[in-house]
Amino acid sequence: MMDGTLIAAVAILVIAGGAGGFWLLRSRRRSSGADGRSAAPGERADDASIEAGEHAAAFERMKTAIQDLLQGVSAIINGLLGDTSKYNSSLDRHRESLEKMATVEDLRELERVLLSEVKEVQQDNEHYRRQLNDANAKANEQQEELHRLQSAVGVDFLTEIPNRRGLDDRVEEMMSRAERYGNTFSLIVFDIDNFKAINDSHGHAGGDRILRAIAHLLNDHKRSSDFLARYGGEEFVLLLPETTLENAQRLAEKTRERVAASNFRFQREEVRVTLSAGVGELHPASDTAKTLFERVDAALYQAKQEGRNRVKVAETPAPPE
Repeated sequence: MMDGTLIAAVAILVIAGGAGGFWLLRSRRRSSGADGRSAAPGERADDASIEAGEHAAAFERMKTAIQDLLQGVSAIINGLLGDTSKYNSSLDRHRESLEKMATVEDLRELERVLLSEVKEVQQDNEHYRRQLNDANAKANEQQEELHRLQSAVGVDFLTEIPNRRGLDDRVEEMMSRAERYGNTFSLIVFDIDNFKAINDSHGHAGGDRILRAIAHLLNDHKRSSDFLARYGGEEFVLLLPETTLENAQRLAEKTRERVAASNFRFQREEVRVTLSAGVGELHPASDTAKTLFERVDAALYQAKQEGRNRVKVAETPAPPE
C-alpha cells in the first residue's frame, strides 16, 4: 500500500506542475493579449485572430487533459483511503480478539482469519498496482500532450517566456527582413554554468527556481525590441535587432556581470549562479539561421572550455565563393 501511495503522490505532483504552468500562462495571456505578445508592425488582424483561436483550442485541450488525469488519480486515492480505513478497523477487531483469547483453538481460528485477510490484502495490492501502473501510463501520456501543447503555443510554461518554437518563428521573421532590407541582427546564447551541480545540490525544485529567476532577470533588462526565449534546458537566446556585434558583446558582458553579482537563494540557502555566453552577428551574404547558431554555439562552447563565467565572440564566417 505504501508503494501505491507514493506513486499516486508523484502523479499528483505531475498534475500540479502542469496546472500551475497553465494558470501562469493564462494570466500572462490576459495581461498581454490573446497570444501573449504585442502585435508586430503590419501584422494582419485576421492572422492574429487565427493564432488566438489556435491558442484557445490548445488551452481547452490542455484543461481537458489535466481534468482527466485529476479524476483518474483522485478515484485511486479515494479507493486507497477507503481500504486503509477498512484495514485499520480490521486490526482493531483482531487486537480486541487477542485480548479475549482463552484457548489454543481461539488462536488457531484467529490465525485462519488473519491468513485469509493477508491473502485479501495481497490481492487488493495487486489490483491497485495495476491501477496505479495504468494511472502512471496515463500521466506520461498527458505529460507528452502538455509538451506538445506547450510547443504549439510557443511559450515555455516554467519561465513564462517564449520557447524554441517561438524562437524559431522570430528568427525566420528576422532572417526574411535581413534578406529583404539588407539589415542585420545579433544573437546571444546564454548558458547557466554548472547547472547539473545546482540540481544535484538543491533538487529539481531548486533548479526550476533558478531557471525562473534567470529568465526574469534577462527579461527585465532587455530592450523592448529584443526577443528572449528559452532554447532548452539551461540555455537562453537573446535576439538583438539591428545591433552590431560590438554592442551585443557589451550587452552580454553586462548581463554576465549582473548575474554573477546577484544573490540567488533557495530555501534560505545561497545559490551561486554564473553565465557563459556566445555572441555573433548575422552576415547576410554568407549566413543562414543554422550557420549563425552554429557559430554562436561554438563560441559558447569555447567560453565553457576556458573556465566559464565569460563571453566569447563567434568567429567571422568565411566569405562565399
